[in-house]
Formats: sequence, structure tokens, C-alpha cells
Amino acid sequence: MTESGEKKTENFDDILSKIDEKMQEAENDKDIQHTIALISHMGLMGLHIKALACHCECLGMNAENTMAVCGDYQPPYDDISFFQVMQKWGLVDKEGKSLI
Repeated sequence: MTESGEKKTENFDDILSKIDEKMQEAENDKDIQHTIALISHMGLMGLHIKALACHCECLGMNAENTMAVCGDYQPPYDDISFFQVMQKWGLVDKEGKSLI
């Protein structure tokens, strides 16, 4: 958790670093290594799921923008809207820096 109470999203490098650290600690224990590998896989799949969900939502927004332009209307979504979606899914921080 961050100071403001928000859930902190770990970035890809943090996850890989923790995996490597734990695997080295369990150097001679295959059961622990397999457990670490499974937990690591779950964490990476979580990141993948968030990226896919964000991608789907942005595709829908882009489709609505395209339809608006085809109908000679103002597109409903601007760059800030897309940024907010990426932030909602935990892919970028408040400054726009990638968390993956």
C-alpha cells in the first residue's frame, strides 16, 4: 500500500527481482523452487490480465471515437481518457510512467 492507501502495483522488474532472490535462497530445495515458480507465474499472469483488460477497454474507446468521426461528430474520448484507463488498470502511475 502507498501512503495514500492505494494498492501499490509492482512493476515487472520488481517481480523478477523478487523471484530471483527467492530462488537463490531455495537453491537446494526443489519443492520450494516449484512453489516459488508457481507463485511467480501467478503474479506475472496478473500483470498480463491487467494489460489485456486495459487493451480491450482502450479498443472499445477507440471504436467509439472512430464511429463518432465517421458520423461527423466530435470523438468522445481524448488522450486524457486513455491515460485514465491505463492508470485505472495499474499500468502507469500518476506521472504517466510505465509500471510494467
